[in-house]
Amino acid sequence: TIKEQKEKGANYSICPIYHYYRLLFMPDDRELANLEHECKGGSILCGECKERLSKRVTAFLSDHQHKREQAKHHLEKFMVRD
Repeated sequence: TIKEQKEKGANYSICPIYHYYRLLFMPDDRELANLEHECKGGSILCGECKERLSKRVTAFLSDHQHKREQAKHHLEKFMVRD
């Protein structure tokens, strides 16, 4: 429950959402340590953490799609012709 999670905190080391942050979406160690502290202390709930991650994933995908479209204009430079 929300009450239990706020009182007891969570175990970020087994959380798949945390692992996405650690491996892909949070390269700053201080920021990651802050997330660990919030999670252990119960000041951030799982739903909030997922929502934050979804914003990072959405921004990453939007940027990736934009760069992919831009790269289409440069494909000919890298094509090997026989």
